[in-house]
Amino acid sequence: MGGSERLRIAVISTTTYCTPPKKYGGEMYFWLLAKGLAELGHEVYLYATPGSKRPPNGHLRLIPSSYGYTVLAHEFRVWKWYRDELLKMDFIIDCSHNHVPAERIRFFHRDKMNRIVNVLNGLVSHVPRPIPYNLVVGTEKWKRLLIEGKSQFYGTEYEEMYGKYITPVPPKAIVAVIPWAIDTDFYRPNLGGREDWYLWFSRPSPYKGLGWALDIAERTGIRLKVLCGVVTEEHKYWLNKFKPRIEKMPNVELIINPTHEEKMWYMQNARALLFTIRAHEPFGLVPIEAMACGCPVIATRLGSMPELIREGGVLCDTLDEFVEVVESGAVDAKAGWMARKNAERYDYRKIVPLYVELYRKMVGGGG
Repeated sequence: MGGSERLRIAVISTTTYCTPPKKYGGEMYFWLLAKGLAELGHEVYLYATPGSKRPPNGHLRLIPSSYGYTVLAHEFRVWKWYRDELLKMDFIIDCSHNHVPAERIRFFHRDKMNRIVNVLNGLVSHVPRPIPYNLVVGTEKWKRLLIEGKSQFYGTEYEEMYGKYITPVPPKAIVAVIPWAIDTDFYRPNLGGREDWYLWFSRPSPYKGLGWALDIAERTGIRLKVLCGVVTEEHKYWLNKFKPRIEKMPNVELIINPTHEEKMWYMQNARALLFTIRAHEPFGLVPIEAMACGCPVIATRLGSMPELIREGGVLCDTLDEFVEVVESGAVDAKAGWMARKNAERYDYRKIVPLYVELYRKMVGGGG
């Protein structure tokens, strides 16, 4: 096929949140995939929940919403409702949790298998069942964990709580490592300077490292703004565990479910982001978003962080190292500009064309 041919491309999002999400959620990346492919001139069909946006000059197909949870029955309806249309697509990018279309195609339409890829949105989301194929992962670390059959909690203090191993993925099942992406036109630096407080932003699940962030604030006396995405009962449970401690700390402020605009403001103005993740994060959009805002990142060395933070941040192995970095003032204005430069590697305009290149390779049409 010619490199300039207009393709009909399906992007299947999750049933969990709308695309893009109103607040917290990786569905923002799936929206940028759909948007970016449309901007390249392709005809894009986005399969997403009510409240989602239609891609530019494209199509929106509604699927059931599970409102923060993963419901397999809802994902089967995507295939039941839109099977005939999906089978006519040149390329299908399945970003759902369970990848039901890919499973059905493998079982019943094997001639279409080279026209679908499965973008993993979590380390253990490596179906289609029972044999994974055509997987796209966001980092080399993610790829290694899947091939080795190790969970993101392997070798951490949470391996007994969440599980140490997963079913290994055959190396040939992973067809590409393509980073997740952000919009660096939206996430941009504040030219007016930064304020004297630090930021932490994630879900309150314990392995996300909120406990360490509070330890750092307690030991150093820094002002810390804690932004939490809280949707499910699990999120609410863990937030209630941390709340009594937060309420006793006058230097800590809690902000729940910020909008994208609010999140950007905090990233633009914080002195640095404390990304105290305590597990092997497969990717990590929050550090990239922060760096795009010129916010340096002080992160653990676990998971994908060494791949993402090449400059514009500091990697730490221990809580004591975090405290030392904060007290030393190692992140400054120069680090902020380096962070922005680093984040520009992940702009969606650079990442999305890699999917078209992968399609060409898979169908044998060249680069």
